[in-house]
Amino acid sequence: MIRNTARKFAPLFAASALLFAGMLAAQPRSGPAIPAAEPGFERVVIQLPAKRDERLWQVELYAGKVMEVDCNARNFGENLIARETPYDYIAWTVNPDARVMSTMMGCPNNSKRMAFVSGRSVKTDYNSRIPIAIYAPVGTQVRYRLWSVTGREMIMRPN
Repeated sequence: MIRNTARKFAPLFAASALLFAGMLAAQPRSGPAIPAAEPGFERVVIQLPAKRDERLWQVELYAGKVMEVDCNARNFGENLIARETPYDYIAWTVNPDARVMSTMMGCPNNSKRMAFVSGRSVKTDYNSRIPIAIYAPVGTQVRYRLWSVTGREMIMRPN
């Protein structure tokens, strides 16, 4: 009796499944509405691809500029500021007031070259479901690296 009932409703279940799949395919897959950048800023949005085990990954964000440097070490300090959002995305703002810090060593005359100078980087969890938005002053480059753990756990022993 159960087999007859299942056979009777099988076409109905199949039609329902196809209809549901069609409804899912017809819905646009758009992310959250990320506000536009303020005047003098550019918006950079990073949408990460899905990974098998995202707990093993991190994203390192850093921002800076390509400029003429010499043998002195240069950086922008802490120039990425976390931004509160009521929406479903992560946001950072590059500090527009960040100034280049430098050591003051005497350099050879021919040591000038073009190089990327960045501020301190920040690491955040890898999440392919939530975009990362960075608001940077015009002319600032935003870069990122992906980090993963080896999965090998080390055990600490007392001395």
